[in-house]
Amino acid sequence: MEEALKRQIGVAVRGARKRAGLTQEELAGRVGKSTEAVSNIERGRALPTLTTLMELARALDEPLPRLVADVPVGTPKAMKRLTLELQLRSLADQLDDRVLEVAVRQVSALADLRR
Repeated sequence: MEEALKRQIGVAVRGARKRAGLTQEELAGRVGKSTEAVSNIERGRALPTLTTLMELARALDEPLPRLVADVPVGTPKAMKRLTLELQLRSLADQLDDRVLEVAVRQVSALADLRR
């Protein structure tokens, strides 16, 4: 499954980079990685960390869930949850600290309802 995961993310990153009109060198510079690292991700030879995926998404002006939308993670339910968690993280990155604190309290209150 990890090999399929690496390949799928690589295809998504390469497609997003090409849509953005960037070279591997330009993308590498934007995310602080080597050209070789970007190439390895795109070719499915390396699995990027979540932090690297987030940096790639920002540099490519792509929603993070789009980079992992077709990643085989098991059941459709697991995929939906992963997508929602990534969307939540992406939204949180756009908030200033004060608003983020409010959001955390709201999510905590929702989690308390489930207990």
